[in-house]
This record gives sequence, C-alpha cells and structure tokens, in this order.
Amino acid sequence: MDKSGALSMDTGILDNSGKTLRERERLAAVYESLKKPVFMLALSILRDHALAEDIMQQTFVNVMEHANSFHKGTNEKAWVMSITHNLAINLLKKRGHEEPGLDQFFENERGMETDMTGSADFTRALSELDEAERAIVTLKAVCGFHHAQIAKAVGVSVTDSRAKYSRALKKLKKYYLENSGVKG
Repeated sequence: MDKSGALSMDTGILDNSGKTLRERERLAAVYESLKKPVFMLALSILRDHALAEDIMQQTFVNVMEHANSFHKGTNEKAWVMSITHNLAINLLKKRGHEEPGLDQFFENERGMETDMTGSADFTRALSELDEAERAIVTLKAVCGFHHAQIAKAVGVSVTDSRAKYSRALKKLKKYYLENSGVKG
C-alpha cells in the first residue's frame, strides 16, 4: 500500500476499503489477467510507454473504485477495456492530440519489454494506423477479443470494427511488404 492507502496491484496488497477477501482476490485476478491487454491498448492509442503505464494504473484504480457498478453476466474484459479506451482518449483530448516526437517514440521503444509488444517492428507498424485502427488491431490480434467485444470497448458498431480491422490489416501488410523488400 502506498502513502495514500491506494491499491498496490503488483504486490497484491489492497487497501482497507471494506472489501471482502473474496472481492480483493477477484480484483487481483482481474488485474493479473488483463494488465497486458490494458497496457497494450493504452500504448496503441497513446504511443507513449510512460503514459500507457499511467493509464493502466488509472484503469485498475477505476475498476476497484467502481467494481460494485459492474453488472454480473456482462463481459468483464470489455468493461475494463472500455475504461482503458476512454481514459486514453480523454488524455489525448486533454493534451490536444499531441503526437509524440520521433525521438521520444524511439526512446520509449528501446525501454519497452519485448514481451509487452511482441517486437519493436510491430510497434513501428502500428504507428502507420490511425487511433481507432490501432485500438482494434491491438484488441483483436494481441488481446484476442471478438469483434462484438471490440465494438463495445471502442464504441463502434460490430460492422465498423470489422471494416476498420480489415483496412488496418491491409495497411500493415503494405507496411511489412515495403519494409521487408518482398514484393507481394
């Protein structure tokens, strides 16, 4: 627990919020199962490692604070990813859609753990996509979501999710063909 009494998810220590042991264990399990997808979604939107970590932390703080508003029987992953998406988009709006500088992008890329993104080349390829496309590709390819879950998390229709995913894959294919020297 930090000085403010907040949750320290990495160590599994929870605050004295009155939650039962079962609730605390469930929140810790949610964190463990979704920390990578949450981080990847935030990173795909923000393209800044430190900001993505901040959004990941804020997401799980929100999940803890609003766990009682989650309706059993609905999709927990989609709910958490919606929180992540909204926090990241709100941060972009607040910052005026500042694009990270190229130096900052490559500096962040060198500092990333390769298991979080798969590869630095994948991160560069994602930079070819727009905000929505990056989020959809990350949720589909990296996190394994279905288009119905993606649509709910990103706030688009299932048809739009599929169409944006298809367009994004074409852009990624073009990027890889252009950068690999292979003709396709």
